[in-house]
Amino acid sequence: MNILGVVRHPHNRRRAGEGIRHALRAILPARRPIREVSLPWQVPIRIRVDEKIGRHIWVYGVFDLSLCEALWRLLDPGDFCVDAGANIGQMTGLMACRAGGQGKVLAFEPHPDLCRELRHNVGLFRQRADVAPVEILEAALSDRSGAANLVAGRDFAANRGLAHLDDGCCTGISVKTVTLDEVVKDRSVAVLKLDVEGHELPVLAGARALLSGRRIRHILYESNAGASGPAHNLLRDAGYTLYGIRSWKCGFPILADLAGATSENYLATLDSRETERRFDPSEWLSLGSTVDLAVVRPQITRGCIR
Repeated sequence: MNILGVVRHPHNRRRAGEGIRHALRAILPARRPIREVSLPWQVPIRIRVDEKIGRHIWVYGVFDLSLCEALWRLLDPGDFCVDAGANIGQMTGLMACRAGGQGKVLAFEPHPDLCRELRHNVGLFRQRADVAPVEILEAALSDRSGAANLVAGRDFAANRGLAHLDDGCCTGISVKTVTLDEVVKDRSVAVLKLDVEGHELPVLAGARALLSGRRIRHILYESNAGASGPAHNLLRDAGYTLYGIRSWKCGFPILADLAGATSENYLATLDSRETERRFDPSEWLSLGSTVDLAVVRPQITRGCIR
């Protein structure tokens, strides 16, 4: 890892001693591969420091800061939200903290080993009384209920975010599939976080009733196909305004027009005016800022929030 990048990471720069401590973690081998650390939103999580997601949390304090920041700004106390592709639960924990005791988080993770770790970490989150209850489903979201083949791949041990559905592959494990429509039923979703390794279209197809009823306010999703990905057209046709999410390395603004994404993350929203207002402050709110989002005002420049 780039030691200078570790020290310059926003989480490390704003906390005395964090930059040095995390730089040492990047240099020196961990004594134990499994560690428990505290996330910026003050919940503990158990990680593996020998794989990508855990390693990033170990040396940066957080994995995928820009996506965490987007979730933080979009969620409100009392919200019902969905984490599709929850992995070990870092984003699940953030959502539970933001939604608070009156909210709820629905977390999907089909890989049995990851789901086991997710359950453990959700148990750690519950040490705080003010977090939302989390319902965990060991299943993959898709366009139909049944079963599908989950392929981890040869690099899964080093990057446990790579498992994907592929019924054409002869290796893998059989996992349960469900549709978002059948699970959510008549509820409305404040934020859907979608990280399903190329399976976005089937997941959205399984949410037809929710999308047509305008019952998912914001969708944060990954698209490996960039600004030309097919999920963009489906969501645009469903009435969403689309934005790109910029990497934390680019600084603020993190919300840009669709072609301005510098990561693989995108945002689809039914309320563009309110979304732009929430993305205006040039501070990392998810890392502990006290900026009041109710009093900020955005300025729009070339499709980006300035």
